[in-house]
Amino acid sequence: MSFSVVDINEQKHNLQENLTNSSENRLLMDTTPIGMVIINNRKIIRTNPSFNSFSGYKGDELAGKDLVGFVHPDDQKEFRDLVSRSTGKTQVLINPEFRFLTKPGGTKRATLFFTPVGDGGVPSVLITIMDISERENLKEQIRQDAERRRGVITNVAHELRTPLQPIIGYLDMLIQAPKEFGISEETKKILDRCLLSADRERRIINQMIDFSVIDSGKLPMDYSVFPVRDLLKNIINASGYSMKSDIVCEVPQDLTFMGDAHKISIVVDSILSNAVNYSKPPRKVSIIYNSSADDTYHRLAIRDNGIGITEAQLDEIFEPFQLADSDQLSRKYERIGLSLSIAKEYIRMHGGYISVDSVVNEGSTFTLHIPKIPHEDVNTPESFDMWL
Repeated sequence: MSFSVVDINEQKHNLQENLTNSSENRLLMDTTPIGMVIINNRKIIRTNPSFNSFSGYKGDELAGKDLVGFVHPDDQKEFRDLVSRSTGKTQVLINPEFRFLTKPGGTKRATLFFTPVGDGGVPSVLITIMDISERENLKEQIRQDAERRRGVITNVAHELRTPLQPIIGYLDMLIQAPKEFGISEETKKILDRCLLSADRERRIINQMIDFSVIDSGKLPMDYSVFPVRDLLKNIINASGYSMKSDIVCEVPQDLTFMGDAHKISIVVDSILSNAVNYSKPPRKVSIIYNSSADDTYHRLAIRDNGIGITEAQLDEIFEPFQLADSDQLSRKYERIGLSLSIAKEYIRMHGGYISVDSVVNEGSTFTLHIPKIPHEDVNTPESFDMWL
């Protein structure tokens, strides 16, 4: 996100105090780079060269015309209302955006400031016009670039995943029945390593696809009530984390969440993977539930005894393609820095957030804060009322 700030207060003050037919103030209007129009009863009394350049019209083509006629039809009603409110003695403090029709036939966007003035003793309105067309064009270009980027990532990921499917399938078939295919124990170990690498690539590709879908804002939510300990047990067993680390689970047996179980599973798996991989032997990981009965959030914390994260890195770890100590860790764990950004978005989609507490060389604690009752714009299943 980027924005520009232009201070025009002094120019507006000078114009408001001294705006007359004098040559000095005509010079002030004529030399400012900001578009200015003086109107009376919506009729244009005077324009400056900057507004003429903005609109494409010459001053004599604008004089005496109704300024509303140069405003986009869809914006004219709001424009008339603001002009009416600006005819008093106080300045209109809001600065809405309007579209203007230019002489070449195009449309430009501008932010307007309305100030009541006395032009030669006649109550009038000074309209300061800040051209934001370039900014809007830049925003549109950024949006289109983001669309193209998502398309490229998705297409490449699908192309990479397609040949992996049969490779993983054949490797799994050979490993499951080595004697039938005349495979020695030594060869089986080689195939096991190949299958592990292929499956790791499959996970990375799936992350790329997930990230592209999240970025497009078109990912649906599938809410249900599910037992948390069962979800944690399945993740730990499927990924073999208990064989790599001493994992302590301090979660109530009867605890249930209302949420998208698949997405929360991906979040927990990502954070557990980091906790196990980044911990120092003897690896110890704790999963702790610490929400009180009157708390509106579930708070599930995953704590490790790993390398920790510096304060500067905490601002970056949830950004796409960012890794703390990336040069070393991305090679060691073969990651591309998408798992935490995906995790952050999945929890955000639930109306929650992820917090991190970390001490370098002592460990980190990632806490998932998930609303106990889904926020209003979530489509919940019919059984939700029964669960409440």
